[in-house]
Amino acid sequence: MAVVLASIALGGLAVPASAVAGGSEPAASQVDPATDCAEYAARNSGSGADWACFAGTVTVFAKSDAAVLPVAKTIALTKPAAARCAAGVTPLVVASDYISNVTEPIIASISGVGYTVPVTVRTVIYNHSADVKMSYTASPAVSVIWSLRIRRDNNLATDDTVFTYPEAYGSSYATSSYSFLEDAYSEGYNQLPYDGKKYFYDLYAIRMSASGKVLNILGSVQSDRMTCYKTVSCKFK
Repeated sequence: MAVVLASIALGGLAVPASAVAGGSEPAASQVDPATDCAEYAARNSGSGADWACFAGTVTVFAKSDAAVLPVAKTIALTKPAAARCAAGVTPLVVASDYISNVTEPIIASISGVGYTVPVTVRTVIYNHSADVKMSYTASPAVSVIWSLRIRRDNNLATDDTVFTYPEAYGSSYATSSYSFLEDAYSEGYNQLPYDGKKYFYDLYAIRMSASGKVLNILGSVQSDRMTCYKTVSCKFK
């Protein structure tokens, strides 16, 4: 059984595995049609504001003495793919019916320091289980933690969770690289259903810590969708 810390200390703050991105409710989302993550970073370099751009959304954090910064507002981007280009990563590669790699970068500014943190999930299917390798690289070094779950893709309806892994993942201290393999035969063994519907692995409740501040990153890193058949193995189809 793979074991990682169930709670991780970040600047004196214990973060349980069950923690989800929270804090104050953000203001109504704004839209900046001319802005992608790279442009937003260039415009706001040196502003002193704390913000993170991830999965098509910029989250701006309020100034606060709290360990976990409250959200001040969110900004929806119309060209989020530029974030991946700026980070030098490929967002999705389906290697076969049973293997896929997905990378989503976090581009952020904390206490005036810029960070680029590509987060990757590599999924290898074994029947109705999967090896899930989760990793990140960072420049400069930073602490990032998250949780993992399996979700059903409900197309036009809200996705729902079918299984949540009990551990927290990531590094409790600043590092330039981190990797962990959640083995197919550990807690997630045989947790992919047998109903012919589509499912995906979801890295969520992402928290980034630097300079004594903790930022809840809105959004998640999702594997490619797999169809889980009633009589044969799940496949990326």
